[in-house]
Amino acid sequence: MVMSAEEAEACIEDLQGSPLTATPRPAARESPWKKLWNPTKVHRMMMIVGFGVSIAQQANGSEAVVYYIPKIMASAGVKGDADKLKFNILIGACRAAFIGVGCYCVDRLGRRPLLLVSTAGIAGCLFALALGVWAQSAAGAIISLCGFMAFYSVGVGPVNMVLLSEIFPYGLRATAMSFGLFVNRLVSGLVATSFLSISELLSMSGAFGAFGVIAVSSFVFVWIYVPETKGKSLEEMHDFFASLVDGGGSAEHVELEDFDDVEFEDDFDKLSSECRTPTHVAMM
Repeated sequence: MVMSAEEAEACIEDLQGSPLTATPRPAARESPWKKLWNPTKVHRMMMIVGFGVSIAQQANGSEAVVYYIPKIMASAGVKGDADKLKFNILIGACRAAFIGVGCYCVDRLGRRPLLLVSTAGIAGCLFALALGVWAQSAAGAIISLCGFMAFYSVGVGPVNMVLLSEIFPYGLRATAMSFGLFVNRLVSGLVATSFLSISELLSMSGAFGAFGVIAVSSFVFVWIYVPETKGKSLEEMHDFFASLVDGGGSAEHVELEDFDDVEFEDDFDKLSSECRTPTHVAMM
């Protein structure tokens, strides 16, 4: 294809006036903290989902389980420091093993399935732990603790930060992830410092029953609001949360493939076909 110099200049002018290049840069970038504290409706929904998962990760009592395993085992009837240490090592090994399982599965099975399996399993193990402590069943309590660590490590443990990094746009991502981590550790500290008071108020089995109810609530939250983010673009994520804001249904009914940015791709293809790179431009 041979183009004259006039044709080449006209093509360049068309490109410069196109929607792809005509948008001016803003004079000054809006602070991400301002976006966080005064969000749009779509960003607010992203924050509800992202920070909600961060809160759910710690509100299920995971830090209480980690910090107070010896006290929990004593309440379940385990006697002797040697036995407590042995079972503590067993529970820790179970947690370490399933962290590897979670890392292996997160990019193969997806984020949403792992969160659903994890929150459901955590809820079941917490109710079983409450029952084991109430019945003074050491075996039941140990099995429940191992199951809790397994389900936690395979889902809500690793997926929390992955999800935060995939739902927020570039201009808000770093700030949102920082604030999400702050909220996560704040809830962790509140659970760890208040657990003994809660267990005195409700009894040890009652405390884990309450954490089980919170885990069930987390499962419902994930089922309704948390989408699958694996392999999805930021444009798809934005359109999905916009559909939630507009009342477009819950996460299990929405496929992110429905939100492809077709208009942008069509404009780009059209401009590319009209102004292909010439093999030769006639010189004046």
